[in-house]
Amino acid sequence: MSNKSMKNNDILNILKADFRSTESFKAELDVKRMQWVKEYNGEPYGNEKKGRSTIVSQDIRKQNEWQFPSLIEPFVSAPEIVNCDPITYEDEAGAIQAEHLLNYQFCRGFNRYLFMSQMIKVFQREGTVVVRTGWEFKEEVTKEMVPTPVMPEMNPVMVQEAMRRGYQIPQPEPMIILQEQEIRTTIVNRPTAEVVDNVDVFVDPTCRGDISKAQFVIYRFRSNLSNLKEDGRYKNLDKINSDSSQDSNSLYEEVNTAKNFQFTDDARKEFEVFEYWGNIDRNGDGIAEPIVATWVNNTLIRLEDNPYPDKEIPFVSVAMSAEPFSINGVANAELLSVPQKVKTSILRGVIDNMSKSNNGQKGIKMGALDPINRKKFMNGQDFEFNGTPADFWDGSYNQLPGSVGEFYTMMSNDVEALTGVKSFSGGIGGSSLGNTATAVNGALNSTAKREIDLVRNLAENGIKPLLRKWLSYSSEFLDEEEVVRITAEEYVDIRKDDIKGNIDIDITISTAETDTQKSQELSFMLQTMGQSLPFDMTKMLLSEIADLKKMPALAKNIRDYEQQPDPFAEEMKKLEMEKLKSEIAERQSRANENQVDMELKSAKADNERAKARGTNSKADLDDQVFLNEEDGITRERQINDKRLDHLSKKGLERDKQAVAPTPTASKK
Repeated sequence: MSNKSMKNNDILNILKADFRSTESFKAELDVKRMQWVKEYNGEPYGNEKKGRSTIVSQDIRKQNEWQFPSLIEPFVSAPEIVNCDPITYEDEAGAIQAEHLLNYQFCRGFNRYLFMSQMIKVFQREGTVVVRTGWEFKEEVTKEMVPTPVMPEMNPVMVQEAMRRGYQIPQPEPMIILQEQEIRTTIVNRPTAEVVDNVDVFVDPTCRGDISKAQFVIYRFRSNLSNLKEDGRYKNLDKINSDSSQDSNSLYEEVNTAKNFQFTDDARKEFEVFEYWGNIDRNGDGIAEPIVATWVNNTLIRLEDNPYPDKEIPFVSVAMSAEPFSINGVANAELLSVPQKVKTSILRGVIDNMSKSNNGQKGIKMGALDPINRKKFMNGQDFEFNGTPADFWDGSYNQLPGSVGEFYTMMSNDVEALTGVKSFSGGIGGSSLGNTATAVNGALNSTAKREIDLVRNLAENGIKPLLRKWLSYSSEFLDEEEVVRITAEEYVDIRKDDIKGNIDIDITISTAETDTQKSQELSFMLQTMGQSLPFDMTKMLLSEIADLKKMPALAKNIRDYEQQPDPFAEEMKKLEMEKLKSEIAERQSRANENQVDMELKSAKADNERAKARGTNSKADLDDQVFLNEEDGITRERQINDKRLDHLSKKGLERDKQAVAPTPTASKK
């Protein structure tokens, strides 16, 4: 493997080879797109005959115009359509900042209606739309007088003398003078997006339906030396041969534009410029690096690494009804081409039939009028005639058979069935499902589903990738601090370092039919539960209904509304509270009294029970005494007591005698 770097001429040859191979592959598709645009514009088919009708039915244009409001409304109706959700907990703050930034960039700092209008119209007419993203930066250099501090110069002799004598050298105060300085002011610093002409975009045919996987995309545009020099990124401009100019290949040339018009001066003379975004092995190491290259004729005027932080091709593509693994879609003209031709032939036949009739002619039987009355008749005056009214004949249009109108209506229904677009001319209905409200609702739901599918296609494959690129560009090229307006009164400071992280971008999309259905369901919920719901829940439902009805100001006012308390009601609440407190205190005191009474009664009951026990004990004692008296037990006890007393006295005397000393012992 050689590590030798490629020369610019070799790189240019590779780029041109990619362009030539893609151009031949794309030529057939460009012819088909041109035919689609011609049929959309209602241009003649080429089989017209002199003296015959040349009218062309405008079915493709009508269907696109009817479909256009439903497709653009979800992207331009709400003041904010971008929602950013964090992938991890650490990315929550960055997601909030990114949501504010993208809503400001797409909804306020960008003409989204013009952009979406062009995007959807190309999407409908050609089946494929390609958007080129980028970053616009402009700054202005002005000279202003800026106050600048300057230290005054000290006399060196005095400084040396002071140092010799050991004095302290005083520091002079700085002087403020005005100096002229260049001030750079940022005028524009924002992401860009433009819808490009499909004729001028050449995509790698091996990308298998995903433009992000393409190895290269070549964009052809027209410019001049003045614009290229002003841009500042291009070199070798003096080698460009501006004498060789090419006509525009756009399918959308203005009617009054002179295609052969060219400026005569070199600065404004336009020529074709080719811009290549892709992967090329410039270093010869076998690995293709993302680059951007620009050339005019045989002159390479720009060659550098991909300047964008994501290192991806700055193009987004959306296809309508695309075939699998194909990046190109199918326009409505492909579906409606045959019905439009059939309706065109019917209209031409009807008009030719009517034009060849004798409508407006009058016939008079010969001899019915004399010359004088004939002159009066021709002048519209009263006249006299001989004969009957049958002598006069009025010409009229030829009578058309009823099958003509029926077949024309059938083709109109077929057109609406192919696109799912309902117009005022009849067509889509629920007769196939039954003549009921449910059948009609089913037909309308089918139409809404078709519209929401197209809207999701534009959102998922077009707007979301565009916003992801914008977020990536902002993290690199945005000013250190950007102030964005959230509402008329609220502003948020956003730093470019705060919007990094794993963030999932979502877009709020809906159609008028789905919004109406949701608002009706919420209204029914309010009707059935409104009396029992708390005020906060009611406010939530009302604000959601206002959002669905595309009234953001009303929705915000409802969310911010705080119900002011009624002074009389508040006073009544206080009095009611005091009344309840007094009733509770009264009941508490009664409960305390009842408790005291209960304790008193309990004590009395215990006293009575004690008295009853004493009475019972006394009665038992009296009964026992009576029985003892009756049985002689008391007498016997008395006798025993006396005997015991007598015995104890005798024993006491014996003890005394035993203890008392004898007379003999005392004498001794």
